[in-house]
Amino acid sequence: MFLIWKLSNAVRIALLVIFTVLSLALAEYASINHPSAGFYLLPTRAWELLFGAIAALYLRTEHGQAWLAAPKSLLAQTLSLFGLILIAVAIVLFDKQTPFPGLYAVAPVLGTTLIILSSKPGTLTYRILTLPILVGIGLLSYSAYLWHQPLLAFFRYDQFRELHNYEITIFVALVFLLSYLSWRFVEKPFRLRDQFSRPQIFHLAWQASAVGVAIGIAGIALNGMPNRIVKWDNFATADYAYDNRALQNESWQPLSSKAGGRYGVTSNAFDRELWFDAADPRSKMLIVGNSYSKDLYNTLAFSDTAKARFEIARFGTQLQDIRRETADLYNSPNYLAADVVIICSKILQDTDLLAIPDIVRIVKADNKRLVMVNEVFGFEDLLDRTRMDQIIRRASSTYSLAEDSAGVATLVNRTYFEDFANLRTNKPITVENRALVTQLANDLALTLVDRMDLICDAKTNTCFVAGDDYTKHLYDFAHYTMAGAAFFGQRVDELDWLSAIPD
Repeated sequence: MFLIWKLSNAVRIALLVIFTVLSLALAEYASINHPSAGFYLLPTRAWELLFGAIAALYLRTEHGQAWLAAPKSLLAQTLSLFGLILIAVAIVLFDKQTPFPGLYAVAPVLGTTLIILSSKPGTLTYRILTLPILVGIGLLSYSAYLWHQPLLAFFRYDQFRELHNYEITIFVALVFLLSYLSWRFVEKPFRLRDQFSRPQIFHLAWQASAVGVAIGIAGIALNGMPNRIVKWDNFATADYAYDNRALQNESWQPLSSKAGGRYGVTSNAFDRELWFDAADPRSKMLIVGNSYSKDLYNTLAFSDTAKARFEIARFGTQLQDIRRETADLYNSPNYLAADVVIICSKILQDTDLLAIPDIVRIVKADNKRLVMVNEVFGFEDLLDRTRMDQIIRRASSTYSLAEDSAGVATLVNRTYFEDFANLRTNKPITVENRALVTQLANDLALTLVDRMDLICDAKTNTCFVAGDDYTKHLYDFAHYTMAGAAFFGQRVDELDWLSAIPD
């Protein structure tokens, strides 16, 4: 960027446009395939900042200077209003299912840019945005941005739920009160040059940054300071794994060991190698999908029935990526050798659902037997804690956790069943997806099996989520731990769950 600054303004703008397009393309890819990385990493968010940089450089040009000096015009009125509409559309129509920050994010970013460039005095947008109440909110907005997230995080951590409507009102009022205080007594004084000089501000910033870096290094060196976790009623003596991320990492170990190195949800080089033994007389089963296919692979590894009937391989992919015959899956050696293809994947977007008929057509044209595994019900979880963690924490006030593990496990398993039976979840999309997949399977005459039959038992009003020794069978809303895979593998045999799947 320092070298770019030495170039002419026109060249700078051209280069920044190229960087913007590349960053936006990467963001669009990441928003679908790696949403968490796409949201947090700079290369996929840089294009948003570059929009502002390009606008600033444009205003330095002769044309930009003339635009700034010109009075309001119909064009400025139109562009600024269009920018306001784009932001309003994003606020009203975007939700948790909207891929972000890919192409959808262009709407609010472009809208903001148009307002900055075109909202001149006298335009309707200017009059709206200079209303005293909006100016006041704008002054407090950065403080509100800083305050709301930790307050919300602490509330969710303590209550393990979202805010109720009346609590939202109280929460917003509290955030704005704290925002006003921090703006009035922290932010505003730092803007007064007679109180703090620029060198003083930079000196304080460097000191604060150094402290932050030191705390981060200490946290890494101390492995996240695990002693910060409260142990209830000498609960450290019980066989209870609080670290769900560790359980998640452990669930990938069988596939990583088989691959001889790193192995993840998708894009694995090892998936393009042959796992099957041509001399083995067992039928060849290929499990296809995202992280849910990993869970099924681990489960069948513990099933005596599965091991007796099938050789099993996995191909990690999102369904939308295999809707065309040219997809890598259909040329992979395991697919070519497979007798049975099992689709077991979490539906992430509508495009995954739309891909299913194409996948069915391709697989059936290749004369392979195809089975669909329905999406599992998404139990409540929050941040890195499961519903089981919440139930155990609350039970610590009435149970002796170390002595009555069986009673607490029963409480956990019955509560999970009540949630499932009453469709009580903070992931309602999983309920919708289950219905849609069922309908698709009927329309396409597909064999459909359901992993919820392994997880829950309606006869006993129980979901098998916790063992009597506090062993966790799920590390989040639906994914299996290794202990869970072992337990559900036994359920596969007990229920003859594979009977619907042909050899």
